[in-house]
Amino acid sequence: MSQQFNKFNNLLRLMVGALFFCCSFLILESRPIDKTLIESAILINHEELTNPPSEHSSSRFRRSIIQSSDVNSSLAGLGTPWQDVPSGLVGTMKGLFTGARSNSNDEIKDGVRLALEYIRDKKDNLGLDVDQIGKATESIVRAALEASNDRSTLPGSLEWNAFGGGSGKVTSDENELYRNYLKRLDPTDVNGWAQSFENSSVVEKETTVRAFLQIAPEGLVQLLPLVVIETFIPSASRAWKLSAPDLVKSLSEGMARGTMLANLSNSVGSVTTVPDREKLMRSVSEGTITATLNQMATNTLDGADSGFYPGISPIDPNATTSDSSMMLGGNPKEPRFHPSKTRILEYVANGLAYGALAAAKDSGNIASVNIPALAEGIGSGATKAAIEFLADAPLGLDPNQNHHLFSYEVVKSIASGTSLGSIMVASSHKPWKIEKLPESVAEKVSFGVASAAIETNSLKQWPNNKKADVALLGEAAAFGSSMGAQFATVFDPVADNYSAWDYELYGKKASYDRIALAEATSKGSSQGAIAKAADANVTASSRQEILNLARGTAMGSVLSNVAMAIYYETDLQSVITASSKGSAYGSVTADNLYKIEKPQGQTEEFEVELARASANGSTTGALFEVVSLLGGKPDIRRADVDSVNSAKSATYGSTLGAILGGDKAGQDAVAIKQAVEQGSTEGSLDGVALALGRDPNNVGSVNLRSTASIKMAVGSGNTLAATKAAAEMATKTIKASASDMLLLMQKYNISPGTTNPGFVFPNPSKKGEEDFLFEKKFPVASPI
Repeated sequence: MSQQFNKFNNLLRLMVGALFFCCSFLILESRPIDKTLIESAILINHEELTNPPSEHSSSRFRRSIIQSSDVNSSLAGLGTPWQDVPSGLVGTMKGLFTGARSNSNDEIKDGVRLALEYIRDKKDNLGLDVDQIGKATESIVRAALEASNDRSTLPGSLEWNAFGGGSGKVTSDENELYRNYLKRLDPTDVNGWAQSFENSSVVEKETTVRAFLQIAPEGLVQLLPLVVIETFIPSASRAWKLSAPDLVKSLSEGMARGTMLANLSNSVGSVTTVPDREKLMRSVSEGTITATLNQMATNTLDGADSGFYPGISPIDPNATTSDSSMMLGGNPKEPRFHPSKTRILEYVANGLAYGALAAAKDSGNIASVNIPALAEGIGSGATKAAIEFLADAPLGLDPNQNHHLFSYEVVKSIASGTSLGSIMVASSHKPWKIEKLPESVAEKVSFGVASAAIETNSLKQWPNNKKADVALLGEAAAFGSSMGAQFATVFDPVADNYSAWDYELYGKKASYDRIALAEATSKGSSQGAIAKAADANVTASSRQEILNLARGTAMGSVLSNVAMAIYYETDLQSVITASSKGSAYGSVTADNLYKIEKPQGQTEEFEVELARASANGSTTGALFEVVSLLGGKPDIRRADVDSVNSAKSATYGSTLGAILGGDKAGQDAVAIKQAVEQGSTEGSLDGVALALGRDPNNVGSVNLRSTASIKMAVGSGNTLAATKAAAEMATKTIKASASDMLLLMQKYNISPGTTNPGFVFPNPSKKGEEDFLFEKKFPVASPI
């Protein structure tokens, strides 16, 4: 019976192929893709989607039994021309989307919408579950991209120019996308396409690029995410009574897999090229986040919603509550958004990252060395789209309200989802683990999210020119990236279901080295955020903003890593050290620091100030979490063990990272060591005071019985790390003049002919605060 059914299914496929062939003459005129053909193609090939069969198989279409002799005679009667009819859902849909290679990307997009709407409306009849909906999305996206790519049209031809109609505004990003397309097709510009484009007028450029966006897959990937999200969210999740985050994760994963697996090779002469899949995935990421935020902004809460909480309203940054749609509330002293508000965005980022890296792993079409850049593009694209959307979101009548608070929450969720999805895949593939790829992925994702958040915030015109606080953006990005990376290590790296494995049952064994990931995410966040901030036009006021940013990213990383080390128990002090080290190293070695000029009369380099700020953030975060979560009592104990150990670990990591980073940047290790000790001392005491509920504006008046012990621990960690750094750096011989040697000997009691910059032992007559470099205390900031 199964053979008879398969033959009958083949007969239906051939009949659809014949119908498609007969209709192809109509398609030559670029008419809309036929809805009946699309539905028939899905109906015939839907078995691909239900393998293994869905639990809803009882609701599938039932067909009568046909005798094998009738099937055989019908197949024989079709003759040999029909042996080449496309088979499978991807092949059949590609044929329909391609037509006579005259369909524009807009027309292919409309065909995709028809296909997805049919799948949505016939879900129960076809017997599909959420995972199979994602699989269907993968096949249709893949078919659409291959159809868009399956053209012989070349730039400058009459066929090309025929696609350039319309009046839509072409952006600078789209112009750059076209330039990259030309480089791919003709790297040396033998055909003169690039030169012709650059020499053309603005109007001619726009016509050319509009044609490109209607012809190439690079244009289609900008259109598909909106179609996919609008088709299913929230209408399908409501109708099916499903969790919207679960559904959108499946859809996002399907789009990512379809984009990564599509055959997009092009041949120009003897050269075969493929579009940059990293850029394609970045476009998919931007489009999916924008589409999801748009659905949140334009819909209202429905009783059938599950996990979908629409509404995007401005909030006063000083408010402690919001209207019900924004879900801000809790403790008036520490208001926060309910995590369910942005969970759908976290799941979007999760699905995109997981799907893209899983497809890359399975297909091998991207070299392992390029996997971190793929993950970075997904995170940075999603973050860029989110900031741009919220900056353009309308405001109310209250001039004090804006979307800044919500932007911090959104960035944190995107960072967490991207980091979680990408590291889950990277840490589950043994060859990648051997290459330590999960660490590179963690660093690049955190770098991408943080840098995109800071850069987009700087470039985008916010209402009333009131930009979001860079320190809080950096903190949110760092917190989310570290949280996602740590979660990925305690989730099942084998099962493809995102379910948490029993961390206790498996002997508290993680899927990857959590300490290494803590350092990697901290380093990436600091480097990415500070590099973009320093690349902007730095003024005297923004100089302090960058220092606040260094403190914020370090604090966000350590807060998250420490919390995860406590909730999912591991070596807490090693995690504190690693996270602090990564933040300090990333801050001091960030790009573009040379652009920041030293103020008149100041002796210390900016890298030294960054070392202090990073140490302040790391110790504040470490002590805040340890006292809050472990119930430390440094206010009533002379030597609160958890507080003292954490202060020492955070200082040790900050000193080690700052000196090693300073050595790479050519900075004075003596000054860096002193700056870190000052920052760590201030940050440790601030973190304790904030954890005890003290007002951030009055932490200096708090009397702690453990103050002396904490300061001693800071000094000890500082000195030990300097010694450790000396062992890791190449010995440097100093050839100084006699007068310089005398000054050095008097100040540091050292031999300048042999000393290593890491061996820094201050004059014993000066201790702690007496040897601090900066007169003013670093400003206090409470965690978000």
